Amino acid sequence: MGFPQCPEIIIVKRLVILLSFGLCLLYLLQPLSYLRVLEVSGGQVIVLQPLESGREFALLYTHSVHKSPVIEVFSIQPPRGLYLKRTGFKDFGVGIPYSTPHKFTMDKDDFFWIEDIDEPLGSFTLRVQEIPQQRLVFGEREINLLELTPAGSLVKIEAVMGSRLKLWVKERVKW
Repeated sequence: MGFPQCPEIIIVKRLVILLSFGLCLLYLLQPLSYLRVLEVSGGQVIVLQPLESGREFALLYTHSVHKSPVIEVFSIQPPRGLYLKRTGFKDFGVGIPYSTPHKFTMDKDDFFWIEDIDEPLGSFTLRVQEIPQQRLVFGEREINLLELTPAGSLVKIEAVMGSRLKLWVKERVKW
């Protein structure tokens, strides 16, 4: 036999359950921005990375002509999309700017930087190839795009707004 429960305890239990449900719902419906990499041909999402507005990430690749590293740093600024913030490279050559209206610096590792670009891109596409080995870097996490899609694939890199629920339900990722 159980003890009879007084009405106040029942009301408190129901309030706790309702409050817990409400907090879970608020968490799932919280809007957030994220970076999505989409295979253009099949429409499959291969990368989906939550990013706070203004947060930076980098695209690293090897220049196909002079085989030296290039870094492009972007920020996500919803609803306007992606902004190119700065570009870094080791060597001058074909396809590398030699003059710019933007701030130009060299760091201690002999890496040249074009700073303060702040160019709105919205989104951009690129063809994933073996030679440049395009990689996305989010802090300590590095994602090699060639490990997620075959060479020659065209991918679209874009900023997307959505709730955690949308991220969880609709945007399933295979990595």
